[in-house]
Formats: sequence, structure tokens, C-alpha cells
Amino acid sequence: MIQLIAIDLDGTLLRDDKTLSETNQKAVQWASQQGVEVVICSGRPLSGVLPLVKQLGLDQPNHHSIIFNGGAVVDNVSEEIVTQTTLTPADVEQIAEPLLASDLPVDAVSLTHAFQLSAPHNWQSTYPDKTPYLTFSGWESYPAYALPLYKVVATTTKEHLEECLPLLPQSLYDEYAVVRSQPYQLEIMPKAVNKGQALKDLVASLNIPMRQVMAIGDEENDETMFKQAGFAVVMASGNPLMKAQADYITDTNENDGVSVAIRHFVTPKERK
Repeated sequence: MIQLIAIDLDGTLLRDDKTLSETNQKAVQWASQQGVEVVICSGRPLSGVLPLVKQLGLDQPNHHSIIFNGGAVVDNVSEEIVTQTTLTPADVEQIAEPLLASDLPVDAVSLTHAFQLSAPHNWQSTYPDKTPYLTFSGWESYPAYALPLYKVVATTTKEHLEECLPLLPQSLYDEYAVVRSQPYQLEIMPKAVNKGQALKDLVASLNIPMRQVMAIGDEENDETMFKQAGFAVVMASGNPLMKAQADYITDTNENDGVSVAIRHFVTPKERK
């Protein structure tokens, strides 16, 4: 019996154009009506998650979302950060050095702002296009804001990212959590940060057995929650490496794969 569903957003619950289908919306709401806790578990910042939380009707007391790939847990009603793990400005500059040297653009991300470091001449960051809900400024303006920093992202084309990845030093992976959250995006966070650990901590606070947790996702940044959850559900459109770890492969994000998984695994109240 499923008691909690952790759902990734981009490439999973959302279609490629970043919209939520009516079918997926109704499936999530139906699961919630059956008494299942539904937790959005995303790499997005707060401003990119809360509108969807409200659209799904998950803005209820004692309900939470996981953001920044596990870097923070937010209360769905008060919108306050419950727990968080952050980077220092020195961390950002240390991370930026090998990224820029490998011809990758760099953005440091807070709750509401992204701070852009110098980008390679021919490879300006595409992160502003992907996250229009953030305010963008140059890194030199960061001291005036002094906001908590949750992650560094390198957002470019899929092909360029794949060319640059082999150039990154092992020391970056040794000191930080480095994951590919989208085919075109690399994310770097504090070493202890991942979706799986955040999910584990949240589930423990809710006294839900992990074997009754289902995680639905598509990419490398979902892998740790797949390993924690009792059921790992991967989108048919997902990363082949993640599909190899799935307990169940659902339909694509364009074909309401989240709805298919929910209807397959969640038991209606009258049958419980």
C-alpha cells in the first residue's frame, strides 16, 4: 500500500512545455483524496514549485515540498523553509573555477535570485530562459543581497554539456554533490544534499515506512530517491540509466505517465 508519493516536476509531472496536464492534475488530487501524502521533490527553487503546489491543491497544513534537489524542505502553507543546507560564496567561487575553465556558464541560485558569473564568450547561460520566475543579477551584486545559496548550475545545450563533462576535475565530484538534472543542465550542491536523503528525513518525521513510498522521476538527480523508496517509477521518456533501476516504467511525461503510475499503484479508500 502506498502512503506517500514523491514526484519530480520537469520531465516527469510536467510536459516538455512545462505545463501540467489536466489528467495528471486530477490524478494527484485523487491520490491525495485517498489519504496519500504527495510530495513535490524537485531541483527547482521555491518560486518554481509553489504555483504548482497550489494548482495541485497541496497547499494544506502539515504538508511539505522538497526543493533544490534536497537542499531545502518548505512548508506548503507558510512557504517557510523548514530545513536547508547551503553553499558559501567561497564555495560558489571554488565551483565556478573548473566550470568556467571547461567552457561552461555558471549561475549561483538562491530562493528568489540567480547570480551570474562570467560566462565563456560563445556559451552564455540559458538558465534565465529555463527559470523565468527568478531575478537575475551579476555575481558582483551578490553582497548587497547576501541570500542563502543552494546550488550552482551550468545550463547550456545538451551537446555542449556532454563535450565539457569529461573536462571537469575529479576534485569537484569529491567535494560536492554533482548531478545532471536535465540533459542540458549540471547542478552542483553541498556534498550531503540529494533528494533521497531529504525524502528519507521527511518520511521519518511522518512515521511512514519507506517500503510504502513511491518515487516518480526521470533523471540522474532522482536516482537517490529511487534507491530510498519502496517503489521506483521511471518515465518511459527518462534517462536509460535510471530506467534500468526502475521497479516500474510508466508512460512518458507527454502521455501523463504520472497519472498511469498513480492509478496503477494507489489503492482506492474503499479497498484499503
